[in-house]
Amino acid sequence: MNCPPGHFIVEQGDAPYQFGYTTPNDMWVFKVPEGPMKSRIRRPERYSQHCFSAQEGIGCAFVDFLKICSQHVNDCRVEDQSRLFEQALSMLSMVLEQDERVLNSDQSHMKTAHLMRIERYISANLGDPELSPARIASFCGISLRYLHKLFAGSGYTVGEWIRAQRLEAAHRELETLPAGINIGEVAYRWGFTEQAQFSRVFRRRFGYSASELRDRQM
Repeated sequence: MNCPPGHFIVEQGDAPYQFGYTTPNDMWVFKVPEGPMKSRIRRPERYSQHCFSAQEGIGCAFVDFLKICSQHVNDCRVEDQSRLFEQALSMLSMVLEQDERVLNSDQSHMKTAHLMRIERYISANLGDPELSPARIASFCGISLRYLHKLFAGSGYTVGEWIRAQRLEAAHRELETLPAGINIGEVAYRWGFTEQAQFSRVFRRRFGYSASELRDRQM
């Protein structure tokens, strides 16, 4: 793949790849852990086949924002650094999701459009404990059966995808808020109705408890 100046590519860190240069150049690298990336974008690997422009629109704004962050991030508090990362990741998500080549690269343009609408609706309603597959299907104007079919083969059921995004959101909040915060409040804010269940699935996903993560901020 050729990536000319003023453009960028998305690479999977665990996949083999090789860079080559015909002339000297400067390269910026924005590393995103798998968890936060997948919590924002379903199947991020589908974006690794394309080169994206950073010369205009949101792509240009994204790269300019990274440059500004690189100049000031070391002067920021840890919690502010996390917020800058979240903002940069949000901008990257916007660049990728708006690219027509990605929309048309799947077998079905309509299927991809449905999935993107579903993902945005879930993201906007994560804190609502009443969020359910039936409600999502109704909002998106599709049948419940078709909703589940869209997620088949993705590695997640609809419910699992919702829970994974809620856990990632809670994890990010626990990383940035001061020590001593009430874990139950964080759990409820992200749609969990029982703190015991939240604590159980949090440890299962991350390998440590929510309280252990919170206490690291001390």
